[in-house]
Amino acid sequence: MARETKLIVNLTRGNVVCEQVVIADRARRRMRGLLGRRSLPPGEGMLLQPSPSIHTSFLRFPIDVVFLDRNLRVIKLVEHLPPWHAASAIDGRSALELAAGEIVRRNVQVGDQLLTVESSIDEEDAGADAGEHESQALIDPDRSGGPAKVLLVGADRRFRSVAATLLARRGCEVSVTERIVGVAELAHREAVDVVVLDAGSLPTAATLAAAELDALEPPVGVVLVSEEQKRGGSPTQVLEKWGEFDALFGAITEARPPRGTAGFSGGSR
Repeated sequence: MARETKLIVNLTRGNVVCEQVVIADRARRRMRGLLGRRSLPPGEGMLLQPSPSIHTSFLRFPIDVVFLDRNLRVIKLVEHLPPWHAASAIDGRSALELAAGEIVRRNVQVGDQLLTVESSIDEEDAGADAGEHESQALIDPDRSGGPAKVLLVGADRRFRSVAATLLARRGCEVSVTERIVGVAELAHREAVDVVVLDAGSLPTAATLAAAELDALEPPVGVVLVSEEQKRGGSPTQVLEKWGEFDALFGAITEARPPRGTAGFSGGSR
């Protein structure tokens, strides 16, 4: 697909709707749409803005369509729209075209609130993006009575950006870094509660970093995530990186050591 892509995140369900979406906000790009493509793989899509209606003339495959209002809230769902058909939504502002079957697979429902996230965000931008939604955070009760301070570590910028955004919506204070080396020192210096380590292509480095974090005093919780949920030889539970966000948030809540409110700054970075 085009080089300039974003992610679509479902804030209501806490998961990713589309990993690579092209924003078609110009007349020429909207007119071309998906024409000329032989297929639309899962995880790819196109967001047409503005677009209260779409047609599938000349397409070679069926698609799912998610109609959104001006705030990117889902107002209508059309599944398996075949070629040479049309669909529209009253009060529709945007149309998200996905591979057929993605609405069910990604659990998209009418009323869900979606959000576009930069897919190539850096550390500072990720923190800023998360903080942008912190004022609307849904702060869940936790063991300390204050917001959890979470450090996201890993090379996958998409994961850092999405996780930072969703964690901030749950009331967490989030910081991010790409480097695994020296993460224990950083976690101690920043007085974080939980470190989320993306094992990625460096499972050994992540395991060593987890061991260093386990030895810190005061204690720091550790959560490992990976593309593969189970890795042989690891004594620590590894979560599926792109699994349900509730599972990640639950693991962070469990891993967070009990601590008084003195360890928290109470504000965003």
